[in-house]
Amino acid sequence: AYLFMVESGGNPVAQSHAGAKGLWQLMPGTGRVYGLQQSNWIDERLDPYKATVAAANYLTRLHREFCNWHLAFAAYNAGEGKIGRAVSGTGASDFFDLCRLDAQLEARARLRDETRDYVPRLIAVAKIMRNLDRLGLMKPTVDMAWNLVPMNVPPLTDLAALSHQLGLDWESFAAMNPAYLRAASPPQQTVAYVPPDKLSEAVRWSALP
Repeated sequence: AYLFMVESGGNPVAQSHAGAKGLWQLMPGTGRVYGLQQSNWIDERLDPYKATVAAANYLTRLHREFCNWHLAFAAYNAGEGKIGRAVSGTGASDFFDLCRLDAQLEARARLRDETRDYVPRLIAVAKIMRNLDRLGLMKPTVDMAWNLVPMNVPPLTDLAALSHQLGLDWESFAAMNPAYLRAASPPQQTVAYVPPDKLSEAVRWSALP
């Protein structure tokens, strides 16, 4: 649950130099494997809801492969191939064992410092989040987030006009829907998120010829 904080700091439009995007910093290939649309119109790696489902499914597969959460987290960062080869080459039983035995591997097969630091950083974040009261920090609550519901958006919808119809300025609508890369939806049906009290109007307007 806390991995996205290490990946992006909670920024839904974060982008790395390597091409990873979104809260979960999914690479293009991983996004496609888990059904996230990517085009000049939309990048669903930036959709916090769909990307979270994709990341959860990916982490589930990694855990099934390595049978160890720390190794699964390391594989999320470095790639399952890299971690799988490192485990096979060292006979390591867990992530910290792998770090101790890593020097046995050829230089190019060793873990990067980023991966060595990744799992400890995640553990630290989890410890902090589980002890907010003792640390004098405020707990996040659900009411701090936008209350949004999904709606089907017809192909090539004028999103700027839709936001205007709903009484939302474009900046607010775009912040609620960071996956859209233009002020119009793609040539296929997509999903947008709007406040619940505006859903019926959004659906009615979208259905107009």
